[in-house]
Amino acid sequence: MLNYKTITFDDITTQTSAVIPDGYEGFTWIAYDPLNNTYGGDVYAATGGRALTSGTHSVKGLGFKMTLKEPGIFYVKSAVLAADSGFAEGGANMDVTVIGRLDNVDIFSKLFNSSTGYNQGPAEVEINCNGVDEVVIYASAIETFDVDNIVLAIRKATEEGC
Repeated sequence: MLNYKTITFDDITTQTSAVIPDGYEGFTWIAYDPLNNTYGGDVYAATGGRALTSGTHSVKGLGFKMTLKEPGIFYVKSAVLAADSGFAEGGANMDVTVIGRLDNVDIFSKLFNSSTGYNQGPAEVEINCNGVDEVVIYASAIETFDVDNIVLAIRKATEEGC
């Protein structure tokens, strides 16, 4: 039986913006640049954002990856996504892609856009990415997006069934 939890990013800081620390909720958090297809830099929890569901903070950026710190796998059930307000109000069509990897191999991919009910958000989207050790979330445009309330479960390598 999986025990799902919700990552809200609200316990990181009371400041306007802060780096998500290494190990937060059991993950390494690394920024992703979809334009150059590169990883590096910090991921930030910032005050507000269109995806904000509860509390005061959400993740903002062009993309990020979250990798388990300890051996095991995790399951991402859902999250709240939204294009930043300037982009969404402009009416442009921003896609958000979720990639799930296990041992550096892509085993899951899901695209969110207006045809899947995302339509710039904010929207709680069903992801259902199962049995991975890394997830990448990125936008299709040179515009930031927000993520909040990531619902997931972690199964450590020492647990039965992992």
